[in-house]
Amino acid sequence: MPLKNFEKHILSEKCQESIKDFDCGSKYNNNFEQLNNFLKNEALRYNQENYSRTNIYLEDDTCVAYYSLAMSAIPRMNRGD
Repeated sequence: MPLKNFEKHILSEKCQESIKDFDCGSKYNNNFEQLNNFLKNEALRYNQENYSRTNIYLEDDTCVAYYSLAMSAIPRMNRGD
């Protein structure tokens, strides 16, 4: 699915309605339920506390995909490098 056809937003409080029915395929794989739970229950707090940044992709105001980037996954650059 080419994501360029969807609206991209940083997850915020006003996006809560858009993510409430998101399901990344947990009916096919029980392990995916953890991804659903993270988006719905943890991702906003992680954004607010700068642990990660979660971006969501919307189609008709409904979340169809998301990704999170953990701040610890970004190597620190030394000034002067």
